[in-house]
Amino acid sequence: MVSRKIKNLLVIGGANGIGKEAVSFFKKKDYRILVLDIEDEKKIKNISYLKFDISKIQDHKKVLQTINKKIKKIDYVINFARAGERKDIKAENLENWNITMNVNLAGSFFFIRELINENIKKKLKCNIINISSIASKFTTRESPSYHISKAGIGIMTKLFASEYGKKGITINAVSPAFILQKRYRNKFYNKKNFKFRNIINFVNKTSKIGCTNDLFELCNFVLSDKNKFINGQDLMLDGGSNSVNPDPVALLLNYEKI
Repeated sequence: MVSRKIKNLLVIGGANGIGKEAVSFFKKKDYRILVLDIEDEKKIKNISYLKFDISKIQDHKKVLQTINKKIKKIDYVINFARAGERKDIKAENLENWNITMNVNLAGSFFFIRELINENIKKKLKCNIINISSIASKFTTRESPSYHISKAGIGIMTKLFASEYGKKGITINAVSPAFILQKRYRNKFYNKKNFKFRNIINFVNKTSKIGCTNDLFELCNFVLSDKNKFINGQDLMLDGGSNSVNPDPVALLLNYEKI
């Protein structure tokens, strides 16, 4: 009998929302998963969990030592880390700016750098995906700090790929547009939400609505051994909406998002 290689996957921000959906998806793909999140521990069967605030940069080395005790090595990472409140450009303030930047950008940069250096010391390969957003390239109703932090994720990814690609590190970003999460499905298809649905359908240039499985399947391919040459990229997952005249896209983004 041929033994299968155990794939250790670290999911940053996997306790709630789309990160939690990702954990359920990748669990079925035979990954051994460790969730790192600021939230209190969620009881997920057969999933290791470590509570940690990624913005606490001074503790990154220590928490990586704890992670290595739990799973010995990190082969794969999906980074969903995000923080901050949605505010318009007039309402943005320094407190929200700092919270957002400290988690989305600074926390992500220094944690991933520390993780990469640990793997290189041990001569271990690692494949990393940063979950960015269409807000890294287009204006949306998210806060200015969110936009700028996600734009920073894109160049951060390229920097790491350029510096460490020949040392066994593969790192990419994925920038989704509208992705329908399971928890919002009923609200999205509610009759009262027809205007928002119509604009989504107009902007989207495929015959389906983007869902979380579309995101996870893309991530699964990028993490897999089938990916031998994609590195340092920011992959748009938007159903072709970036090819559309921006005027109706602007109308879309002015509707209240679910």
